[in-house]
Amino acid sequence: MNDTSPTNGNTENEIPASIYKFFSQFLQDTAWTADLNPYRLTYMSPSVERLTGYSLSEAPDIAKGSTLTSESLKRWNAEWKRQMASDKSYNGRPHSWSVEVELRSKNGTTVWAEVNPSIVHDDAGRPSGIAGIARDITERKRAEQAVRESESKYRALFDNSIDGICVLDQNGVFLDVNRAMLGIFGYSKEELIGLNVSRLTTPVWSLACQPAIDKRGHARNFEIAFHRRDNTKVDCLASFYSTKDGCGRKISRYQGSIRDISGYRSLQKCLRVYINEVTKAQERERLRISRDLHDGVLQDLLAVTIRIDEAVKSGKSLEDAHRLLEDVRFDINRVAEEARLLSQDLRPSIL
Repeated sequence: MNDTSPTNGNTENEIPASIYKFFSQFLQDTAWTADLNPYRLTYMSPSVERLTGYSLSEAPDIAKGSTLTSESLKRWNAEWKRQMASDKSYNGRPHSWSVEVELRSKNGTTVWAEVNPSIVHDDAGRPSGIAGIARDITERKRAEQAVRESESKYRALFDNSIDGICVLDQNGVFLDVNRAMLGIFGYSKEELIGLNVSRLTTPVWSLACQPAIDKRGHARNFEIAFHRRDNTKVDCLASFYSTKDGCGRKISRYQGSIRDISGYRSLQKCLRVYINEVTKAQERERLRISRDLHDGVLQDLLAVTIRIDEAVKSGKSLEDAHRLLEDVRFDINRVAEEARLLSQDLRPSIL
């Protein structure tokens, strides 16, 4: 054993094994030692019961790896072989590594442990034993799994959003974009990553939008024009917010969504043209009806009135008056028909 290993000797440079054992009694982590030839557990600290639920009397089975899951046992054995094969290159110096394993606890659940073993050498520099620390990392692994699941859900929403989504650094350089963003701008992801957003926008970004985001922490639903890869203009509706560094002082990045509203703008333009043309058509139709009323119906009614006045003043015989009234009735029926036709023009029967 080298002089950093537990020993029963008490030379000037050696620390008594009792001191190591005293401190290991109070460790939150589990300390253990074993001989290699043959393999035999020589010590395990009491905290093993807190880690696995097994008592010290059951510890030898733990040291043999019987409580490791099959995947963890394969990983442990593969790493052990690799480390033993490379041990000669250390020339008897302390040699340690780290590996994460999953253990079956006594109550049937599994716990994760980070094991940090170290090869112990004899006076001739040959591997003679192993010492290590096992630390419970179950909560950390659960947190990591929760983060991975959260990132996976976020990534699915990020990639499949119909709006363009991007992440910019504090200088406005693209760090990440989704597929919809590539469709808006016509760039490949490799071309867009590393490009500054100011290269794609009008000056309104640097003059108004970015200062507003920096001041309030966000800017929502502002209209801004971008330039596609082919230099065509695309009108967009954008929302951005900023995130700050760990100290909460400096902006570390911007995240935002961009929606292409060029089609909506084109539809609005067509709608305005349509409304304008409909208004013009209505004005033309009103003018025609007004002309027809003035030049047709009103003139005919005036003519009928004049003929009736003439008949009254002329003092004609009853027979002549009868013929005149017949003519007047004919004229009135004709005017009524014209009025009916105009009425149909105002309100077609199909409506």
